[in-house]
Amino acid sequence: MPECQSCKTPHHLDDRYCGQCGTRLAADEFTESGAQTRKSLDLVDVLYNLGLVYYKQGQHQEALETWQKALESDSGNEALVARIAEVTRALENDR
Repeated sequence: MPECQSCKTPHHLDDRYCGQCGTRLAADEFTESGAQTRKSLDLVDVLYNLGLVYYKQGQHQEALETWQKALESDSGNEALVARIAEVTRALENDR
C-alpha cells in the first residue's frame, strides 16, 4: 500500500488526498494541457473526491452524477471513466 509523502500514512491508490494530514497525493498524474487551466484541474480533483465519498457511502447515483460532471471538464481522464463504469455496475446491482 502506498504511503503519504508527508506523514507516511498508508493510503489507497484511488485517494487524492491523505486522510491524516491532507497532503495532495500523486500530483504528478495531473498535468495542465491545452485550454485546461489549473482551476479546472482543481475542480476535477474536488469532484473526483466528492464522488468517492458518495460511492463509499453507497450513494451510487450521486457518485455517478458527480463523476460525469468531472468528466465534462476532463474528458480524457481514464480514472473517471473507470469510476463511472464501476458505479454504473453498482447501480445495476442495486436494482
